Amino acid sequence: MKNARNPAGASGFRIGVAMATAAPPGAQIPLRGSVEDCLQKAAALGFEGLEIHLRENEPWNFFRIRSLSVALGVPITALVTGRLRMEEGVSLIDDDPAVRSRARLGLLQYLRLAEILETDIVVGLLKGTIPPGGDEKRYEDRLAAELAVLSAHAKASGRRIFLEAISRPDTNILYNSGRLRSCLDRYDLPGCYGHLDTLQMSLEEEDPGSAIRLWDDRLAYFHLAEKDRLLLAQGMFDYDSCFSALEEIGYCGYIIAEVCPDPDGDTAARRAKAFIEAYR
Repeated sequence: MKNARNPAGASGFRIGVAMATAAPPGAQIPLRGSVEDCLQKAAALGFEGLEIHLRENEPWNFFRIRSLSVALGVPITALVTGRLRMEEGVSLIDDDPAVRSRARLGLLQYLRLAEILETDIVVGLLKGTIPPGGDEKRYEDRLAAELAVLSAHAKASGRRIFLEAISRPDTNILYNSGRLRSCLDRYDLPGCYGHLDTLQMSLEEEDPGSAIRLWDDRLAYFHLAEKDRLLLAQGMFDYDSCFSALEEIGYCGYIIAEVCPDPDGDTAARRAKAFIEAYR
C-alpha cells in the first residue's frame, strides 16, 4: 500500500506499545495497569504487540499472561530490564564482581520469564557506565564477556537479547549506533542484536538515516518517540529519513511507541500508532 510518506510501498515492521504496572507521570510509557488489562487495551487499540517494563522478580502468573496474549493475538514484544539497574544500581561492567554477578543473575531470571512468554529481553541501562578515566576497551571487553554468558543462554532457549544504544550520560558505553554495531561485529555474541531508539538517536546521531544503514538483519528492535517524549511530528527528528533507512535495510521487527501518557495514555498510544502507520 502506497502513501505520501512511503511511496515505495508497505514496510514489514509491526507496531507495538509500551506498558508498566506503575511508572512516574513523565515516564515514556503510555499504557499502565495490570498486564492483563494492558493486553486487552493494546488489542482494542489495534496494536500488534505489547512491551513490558518490569522487575525480574514480579509475582505474576506468567503462564496466564502468555495464554491471554495468544488468545488476543497480541504477542509480548520484549521484557525491558532497566528497572533492575535503576532500583538496585547494578550493571554488567561494574568494577565489583559481586555487583556484576547480581546483574547477570537478574538477566538470567529475565530470560527465564522470556522463555515462558516466548519473547525477548532489552538490555540498555544495565550495560552500565564507565567510571571517569576508565579504559573504554577494557570495559567493552568486560561487557562482552558477561554478554557471552547471557547470549549462550538466550540462544539455547530461542530467545534474543536486544542491546539498546542509550545516550550519554545515562550510559557511556555502546551509546550510539556505530559503537553498538562495531561491538557486535568484534565479539562472538550470537544471541545479541541491535536496538535503536529515536530519542537516543536525536541526542547522539548526526544523521539518523546513516546510523540505521549501518545495520542489516542484526537490527531487531526499535523504539520511536519524539525528542521530548510527547507528541510526534514536531519537526525535532527526521522521521522520513529514519523510515526510508529502515525500509532500505529490510527491517521487519517491532517499532514500539514509547511516549508519555499526554494528555492520557490511550490518546497518546492512539496518536503514536496512527503516526507510525502512516509510514507503512
